[in-house]
Amino acid sequence: MESRVDCLRDGELGPAEPLVTVMIATRDRAPELQRTLELLRQQQYEPLEIVVVDDGSRGEMEPVVRKLWPQATVIRHDESRGQCQRRNDGFAASQGEFILQLDDDCCFTKPGDLGAAVQYLAERPAAGAVVFDLYNGSVLPDTLRPSSAKAGCVGSFVGAAILFRADAVRQTAGYRAFYQAQGEEGELALQLIAKGWQILYCPSILAHHRLSAMNRNSLATWRRGLGNDIWTLVLHMPARRLLVEVGWRLLVGVWDAVRLGTAQKQDHMVKRRSCSW
Repeated sequence: MESRVDCLRDGELGPAEPLVTVMIATRDRAPELQRTLELLRQQQYEPLEIVVVDDGSRGEMEPVVRKLWPQATVIRHDESRGQCQRRNDGFAASQGEFILQLDDDCCFTKPGDLGAAVQYLAERPAAGAVVFDLYNGSVLPDTLRPSSAKAGCVGSFVGAAILFRADAVRQTAGYRAFYQAQGEEGELALQLIAKGWQILYCPSILAHHRLSAMNRNSLATWRRGLGNDIWTLVLHMPARRLLVEVGWRLLVGVWDAVRLGTAQKQDHMVKRRSCSW
């Protein structure tokens, strides 16, 4: 069973300010989602539509959203189909000229960041998306050095925080639903580039990715990531190079598996010793 609740957006669209859809796919992380929605309230940009897609959470997520954004669009699915499918559902429901995709544990750090991101992308018509400097960690340091990286075109992105031009996304197939999660951003980036769109990096805007530990499984993530990397090669690599590239990726995957297995074994031994103490 699936249900959808549609409501009007907060604020009216100004003559020079395009509507931005903030799209969040979530599952079983109500505290993280609540924190992100609270931080979104601090953004000064007003022509907003909030779209939250619930991928089969065990608890009700809609009250969490309604408490902070009463006019949001909440799409509830009883069955989990994975992050890729739910992000695609969010794209389909979005009405904005720009779509800000956020993880439920990620948001901007300054009130003017969204407005600056919209202006940055709007002034560059050849760009289909803009990504930002990203800090990964539960707590944002009080003093953080500005990024030394230079602005410019990039070949991929991290999906925790990215602003898309809606027209660019609609020229692609979206995320590959069978990827579920892991590696899907790189594949979508290749689709955008193949359509002639640039993906830009803007280091002056910072997003804080709090990296919730929920729904993260390193072994399952590694296995899915390896399979999805191979699928990306199959979908985009010229046939004359495909066998070599797949073979190389499998070789790297075997090495990664050995390192991951060793790290997990050491972690298990540390836990056993801790229990014996």
